[in-house]
Amino acid sequence: VQEFFGGKLFIIRPFFMIDSELIRRYFRSMGWEEVDLGCPTAGSSKREEIKTILNQLYRGNRKIKGNIFHSLQNVKPEYLL
Repeated sequence: VQEFFGGKLFIIRPFFMIDSELIRRYFRSMGWEEVDLGCPTAGSSKREEIKTILNQLYRGNRKIKGNIFHSLQNVKPEYLL
């Protein structure tokens, strides 16, 4: 659950901690089709570039993915710009 605007809005993202490939395999095993709704920022964001960089890091050290996710739970606001 993410809280925004001082608690006026909450977003529940139950799959954000689950690897996207695991979700795809589950969909295929259930016989469901993956639906591409199209991202409004496709082509204008760095998402794919960052995914490529992260995948290269993951291949070098499998613990990196867990370390990144755990770091999100230990943010020190005074260290942010």
